[in-house]
Amino acid sequence: MADLGAFFGNPNIQRQGARARALAGQRDVNTLPDPLTYAVMQGLLGTRPDEMGFSVLNPDYEKIKKVAEPAFALGLLGQAAPALAPLTKGLPVGASIKNVGGDLLSYRGSHTAPSRDFGAPLHDLTGGGQMYPADVYSSKAAQFYGGNLPYDQKAFSIAQQYKDKPNALVTIYRAVPKDISNSEKLATLEKQMAAYMKRGTLPKDADNYSSGSKWYDAAYEKREQLRKMPDEPSNEVNKINAGDWVTLTREYAKDHGESALNGEYKIISQKVKAKDVFTNADSIHEFGYQPEIPVPRQAALDTAQKNVAEYPLAPAGTRYEEFGGELTYMTPDEYLSRVRPLTLDEESLDNIAALKSHVQSGGQLDPLHIYKSGVEDGRHRAYMAKELGIEKIPVALHTEANNLGQNIPLDALSLLAEQQRKKITGLLE
Repeated sequence: MADLGAFFGNPNIQRQGARARALAGQRDVNTLPDPLTYAVMQGLLGTRPDEMGFSVLNPDYEKIKKVAEPAFALGLLGQAAPALAPLTKGLPVGASIKNVGGDLLSYRGSHTAPSRDFGAPLHDLTGGGQMYPADVYSSKAAQFYGGNLPYDQKAFSIAQQYKDKPNALVTIYRAVPKDISNSEKLATLEKQMAAYMKRGTLPKDADNYSSGSKWYDAAYEKREQLRKMPDEPSNEVNKINAGDWVTLTREYAKDHGESALNGEYKIISQKVKAKDVFTNADSIHEFGYQPEIPVPRQAALDTAQKNVAEYPLAPAGTRYEEFGGELTYMTPDEYLSRVRPLTLDEESLDNIAALKSHVQSGGQLDPLHIYKSGVEDGRHRAYMAKELGIEKIPVALHTEANNLGQNIPLDALSLLAEQQRKKITGLLE
């Protein structure tokens, strides 16, 4: 194979393009044989779980998140980075130490779907030379840029059909939580509680609790709440909205529903124009939907959306991170007074601007978090809320140990670091 020069454009493709061709069989992080070890190592190095490059649609995403989060807690304490930094040599593409704050590119790639501001439209996957290389339209596209999924070739074939056809209609898919009435939820919960009392069996979503008794206590409270609620479906979703993550194949949407939504999902679809579907070149299966806004309407939005009345909270089950906690509301200033100061440098200002654009175009966001250890998640969103005139923001308060591992004793975390260091060293030898 001829020696390939660097591809100047999207930094993900600088790695994926030339190196994938040179090494042919090189896999991205979503296809690693042992993603759990990789996730733990990156967490210990101080990389946030949502910046490791794993797709939210990865079938093992929940398992990966559960091992990455406690490791990240240790990484924040600075216990592992100096010792483990040399071990990044020789790891697959993307295995590098990142700034904990993340840059604008990684933030947009992890938290928000690709859009006109950062993404290539379906009718030009190259993004004018800034996203995929031109050979994404070749017969070897799945080999170079696929994720080793059985429907990679199908997705590339669909995408290639829309080259230079911005107004052609394409079907996009999305898995959303299934509409379940409160009586159905109550019946399911009571069966789970009975199974626990009789056989000690816990449902698969009970991993978020430190013990069966804690799950049962939470289930009991939930049961009492459901008994008081009207019998009607909640969070009904029947339409794909601007800012949503979407995919070109029903198969990928199904995988997302089975993994991220625990099988409680339905798949919705919609025909849209190719010019309204965008990729950031991380995966041929993950696109963002952002319909073009007519000029007169856009002018009105520019005026009307300077201020947003309410925080656009994503419904439960569709959030990027589901970390629990007690949800409360407070002013942005109150939140900022309770967390660490944020340096408003150029990078932070870019992140805040990206969040404003996302919200003003109809996008939704996760709640903010304050953990018992003093670690927070949401300072940029708080500043965004201030600038948009949002008076109250949703904050999840974590008052006890949770699945983030923020309260694991240091000696236990150090033991975890040593065990993982030995395991990773063995992989590299």
